Amino acid sequence: MNRMRLSFGISLLGLAALCAGQGAAAPGDGKIKITLSPETVVEQSLVTLGLACRIEGPDDLLEQVRAIGLGTFVSKGQVVFVDRCTILSRLASIGIPADKIEFIGTEITSVKRKETVVEPERIVKAAREFLDRKLIGTPVSSLALIRTPSRIVLEDPNAVVKLSCQMSRYQTAGSQKVTVAVQQQGLTVSQVEVAFAVRYKVRQLVASQTIEAGTTITSENVQIQEAESSVPQGQGWKEPYGLVVRRKIAQGGVIHPDWLVPQQAPVLIRRNQQVLMQINSGALFVSAPGQALDEGKIGDLIRVRRGEKSEERIIYCTIQADGTVRPHI
Repeated sequence: MNRMRLSFGISLLGLAALCAGQGAAAPGDGKIKITLSPETVVEQSLVTLGLACRIEGPDDLLEQVRAIGLGTFVSKGQVVFVDRCTILSRLASIGIPADKIEFIGTEITSVKRKETVVEPERIVKAAREFLDRKLIGTPVSSLALIRTPSRIVLEDPNAVVKLSCQMSRYQTAGSQKVTVAVQQQGLTVSQVEVAFAVRYKVRQLVASQTIEAGTTITSENVQIQEAESSVPQGQGWKEPYGLVVRRKIAQGGVIHPDWLVPQQAPVLIRRNQQVLMQINSGALFVSAPGQALDEGKIGDLIRVRRGEKSEERIIYCTIQADGTVRPHI
């Protein structure tokens, strides 16, 4: 009889425990409705179920369900992804079965902390507009982004963000680099370098026929064509007619500027030749005869003896285009 009473008492206790567990899960037959949106923004570092989604259900369970932890933000720009399976697992840990849960909305939600984020598109746009202004007047053929910068996440979500650009100190051939500084309240809080590949419009010489070494460049043996280059062409570029090629160029070959040299000027004054020294400064004009002790071309510096005696003074002079020499006194 005692055994029957003990067994009956244990059964009652077990039934009471079972009822208590079921009552904790969902009093009556009410379900917990959880609505997931594609993205949720929170201000706290600790992510709870109540912050990640909207919860409706029995009042005596809402506080407990909303307080379930889902993760913690540990770095800037971090995203916590919460899916339905994770939520079911967390609810089961406090005794709420899956059949008492009703989901509405997306399968997964991304939870982000409220931060100021400078997206790569904004950074690239600021750098490109700055570079376009810098390259005004330069014949640019193409300009392409080399690498997309990373997004920048800032600590202060409320301060106004300003982007300031300047050319990078470290440039490489074929590219233009812009340093973009991210500023808040007048202080630079981050910066990134944005590089663009740049191609310039240039003019190049192409041999219209085979050109032997030592041949003078003329409009008959070369053509000037438009081309692209990683280096801009100097503004002082002009047709190199009259220059001489130092090597043989096949028909259709591009002639490199380093292969062109000026024609050798003829010797204008010979050694022991009688020359006329002149100084003409506008207000002063002086001339005197002399004897060249060296030979030279236009622009060369030679020695000239003033007078006919060996003891006469020797003067250094520059040969002028008209055959006279200008003393350096």
